Amino acid sequence: MHPAMNTPARILRATVENRHKRPEPTPREIERDDRIVAGAQTAFAEHGRHRITLASMALALRIGRSTLRHAFCDLDALLAEILHRHMTSLARALGKIPYDDPNVQQKRRAAYFAATRTALGGLNEAHLLLVRDRHLLPAVEAHRYSIGLLVAGPHAEQALPLLDAPAWTAKTIDAALTAQAPHTPNPSNPPPPPRNRSRQPRHPQPSQPGNKKSWPAGPTRRSKAPPAIPPTT
Repeated sequence: MHPAMNTPARILRATVENRHKRPEPTPREIERDDRIVAGAQTAFAEHGRHRITLASMALALRIGRSTLRHAFCDLDALLAEILHRHMTSLARALGKIPYDDPNVQQKRRAAYFAATRTALGGLNEAHLLLVRDRHLLPAVEAHRYSIGLLVAGPHAEQALPLLDAPAWTAKTIDAALTAQAPHTPNPSNPPPPPRNRSRQPRHPQPSQPGNKKSWPAGPTRRSKAPPAIPPTT
């Protein structure tokens, strides 16, 4: 079989772990994985995924190559773990805002900014990788779009590029999305019920309440006089 047709190790591992439960990691393994993810996140953000090899990453993290492969099959699996953790934390931050809040989407956009920006206003490392390198992992796009639905509803496709552009602020994004709001019904403010347009009565209503309908008066009828009785003699 041609090597290009071989199933990647990360896909094989996912297949096995979906069918067979993965052993619970020990505290030491959790600490090791967290250190690998934190270091790899910085290296990927600074130098790019394609300029790093598995061997160079292991040297940068001061661990053996086999140890790195045991934790993450390859660099794509490591990048996927970084993006998964970042989007999970994003969804958790957005989920803290009640869905029935009258300004739920505006508050979620503010939370989105807080979770994706540095103190100086630029994108943090994890979000930079999501914006710049998500095309390397097509499955990430669906998860990102679900986050867009939380912050902008039906305008997710228009809002996500604005939210991820450093030049746009929360105020300018709200103004751009508000311009499209009239075309989208707001479930929290349902339209008033339609007015009752029942058929009006033909004849005018009585002027005094409680009376029956007053029909137009017809011509006055004159009663016939009784026949005259002739006098008796």
